[in-house]
Amino acid sequence: MKKKNQMKRIVAVMLILCLCITGELAGIKTVKAAESRISFDSGLQEAKAGETYSYKITLEKKARVGIRIQDMVQMEVCVKVFTGDDTAVKPVFEETIPSYLWLLDYMDGSYSSQVNPLLNVGSYTVQVTFEQETPYILTIKEEYDEELDPDAELTPDIDFDIDIGSGKKPGYGVDVTDEEWEQYCEKARSDGSFADRCQKSMRSFPAAETGLKSLGWAYLAGSDGVVKESWLQGYSVYNMYAVEPDAEIQGKEIDAKWLPQDNNLYLKAIAEVHLKKSPEVSNKIDRMPSNFQGTHREGAKFRIVDYDEEWVTVWDDGFQVWNSEIAQYNAVVLHCAYGVDAYLETHPAGFYRFKREDVWVDFGLPANHPYKKGEKVPSAGTGIVTKLVNLRPVPNEKEKVYTPVYVLPKGTKLNVVSTKLVASEAVGSTKKYYQVSFDGTDGKSGPQRTTIAEFEQSGKVGLQNNAVYYMAYNAPGLYYVDSQFLNFTKKGTKEQENEVPGEITNVKSNGTVYVYKSRDTESEKIGIVTKGTEIRMIPSQSDEEWTSVLFSGETAYVQTKYIKLGKYKVTNISKLCVADIVDEDWVVTWNPGKNNIDYAVEVSYGAHSSKNRKVLWKDAHYTKTKLVVDEKYKHNGETIYVTVQANTKNNTQGKALSVFLPKAVTGKNSIKASRITLGKTQIEFNGFSGKAASLQYSTNKNFKNAKIVEKPVKKNGVITSYSLVEKIKNLKPNTTYYFRYRAKRKVKTSAGERWVSGVWSASFKIKTKK
Repeated sequence: MKKKNQMKRIVAVMLILCLCITGELAGIKTVKAAESRISFDSGLQEAKAGETYSYKITLEKKARVGIRIQDMVQMEVCVKVFTGDDTAVKPVFEETIPSYLWLLDYMDGSYSSQVNPLLNVGSYTVQVTFEQETPYILTIKEEYDEELDPDAELTPDIDFDIDIGSGKKPGYGVDVTDEEWEQYCEKARSDGSFADRCQKSMRSFPAAETGLKSLGWAYLAGSDGVVKESWLQGYSVYNMYAVEPDAEIQGKEIDAKWLPQDNNLYLKAIAEVHLKKSPEVSNKIDRMPSNFQGTHREGAKFRIVDYDEEWVTVWDDGFQVWNSEIAQYNAVVLHCAYGVDAYLETHPAGFYRFKREDVWVDFGLPANHPYKKGEKVPSAGTGIVTKLVNLRPVPNEKEKVYTPVYVLPKGTKLNVVSTKLVASEAVGSTKKYYQVSFDGTDGKSGPQRTTIAEFEQSGKVGLQNNAVYYMAYNAPGLYYVDSQFLNFTKKGTKEQENEVPGEITNVKSNGTVYVYKSRDTESEKIGIVTKGTEIRMIPSQSDEEWTSVLFSGETAYVQTKYIKLGKYKVTNISKLCVADIVDEDWVVTWNPGKNNIDYAVEVSYGAHSSKNRKVLWKDAHYTKTKLVVDEKYKHNGETIYVTVQANTKNNTQGKALSVFLPKAVTGKNSIKASRITLGKTQIEFNGFSGKAASLQYSTNKNFKNAKIVEKPVKKNGVITSYSLVEKIKNLKPNTTYYFRYRAKRKVKTSAGERWVSGVWSASFKIKTKK
């Protein structure tokens, strides 16, 4: 890992790493400290700029209270504490504090603020006001009881009894006497290199020095098989243990320098000397087995060097949260167990062990990787995961060594290699598996989401989330998924006319709903789905008790109480264009998209997004995908736009697309009398400045029964240009004629090149000679 040299990282151990996101803000929350300390978590909330949020707390004895805010915007946060319910009086505590960026590498850029007022016995109202709009989590925790005189200030240097020499716990690691423990503390007080010990040890896997081979990869995910995407969901941490001092790995003796045994003592000494305000560090270590060496956050990746059914032994490059300058920061306080976990991630490079149940394991078996980079992987169709399911390297759910390499969340799309189901190799098992190809993106999470709405829309709230994808190989690997958890669609399958989207409901998050082969709960269960799973249903074959659904190409059944009409998969219109110009009218077409009912269509001067646009024509429910725009809407100055937006089967509107209609611009009439030659039956113009590609004339000033004269220039039968009209013949003597003209322009349409005319110029009149 990268070195953490910035000063702000020194105190990053204060941050609450993992908060359970539950509950909603509704008025004032009341928190009472009964026999235990106050420990309140607001859950994920949405704050508006300038608004105040209130919480009521009750203390039964004097205490220091930690009020912590985590948010996604760097700003100032105002915290006030009032006695009782009256917030109109002067607060007993008030402070406006800036929020700082903590643990950037881990927390996706989250910010943290905290105050620690010392409060006497009684009831209080805590108010928090945010400067800007942001999602946030607020925690209120009673840090420790005040045992001093009720009117005394809290002494910052309270000592805590850390007796590491007594009460030894079974297990390997290092147990020390009181004298040996004091030596650790003395090093922490006086030796800067001691504080920097883990940072200086960091290095990559020592293959050459140890002679060991990497057997595969372990991915820390925990027993729930879920890696969260963001601090908004709450990370989990897992314990890391020492390898036995005399253990052989791959039949080789390992130098003791690669087998850390005393990192727990190192962490406790640093906490005792430099973090004396926080007993949580030492208390947590004291509760651990003596072979406990620290913690790691879910999502970490390690090289495997040894394994059995209970443990995996891995190489870790080492990590340190702070540097030696921590000695200058005696005021740092670790306010809760989550902050303790951040601190406990510090450890030297070396070999460690994790419980097998806490990791995914990928050994890169040859059978899982038959394809080389660029080779095409077979595809029989697509499978959609219907509930959190294991991705297995072998089709055997009872296998203890080759355990799952990954856990796939609901909604994951997989390429299914073959339609043939693979029978489980486990003795006595009736399970069947689909063989699928899979290739994740190593160590990369999804896009950062900063509002509750973004998480809800992305489906990333709750357990159905694995944001960190692993196993990045040159080509996708082949693995196995339980067929009951995969809704398979064979390539080339067309949707039935009578099917509609369905969605599983009325079941707890990650709860189980069975898909049955027939309308009977005693029939074969061919599928397992969970809340929010999308599945196609056939209303015409359904009733109040059972709903007919399509699962892996079969007609199956789900109890009606667990399914509702879902959302159609909608696609926007596309390829909006001017397809042709016919008789001076524009022909506009577009592709209809999918699951759209009709279209909102508008013809306007100015783009659809313009506030100053003028609507010429519109239809909120246009049913065709072709629109002919009459030439009467032509305008010499403004550009005309056609905007189309789909009305979907989900009662929503799709993305609006606009296209402008190409035109020709007719110049102003500047013809002079001196340049007009009159005759009895003809008129000759000695030059137009207005690009008169078309000339129209009539004896009626409204141009009734008018004639149009044009002089197209053709090449191989195709018009390439227009010459100016300069002479009109066969006119009547002593007659007044009205004239106007217009320009022409060649434009491109989907049907090919076309000529489009501009608007007619202002009219002028000329009288022929007698």
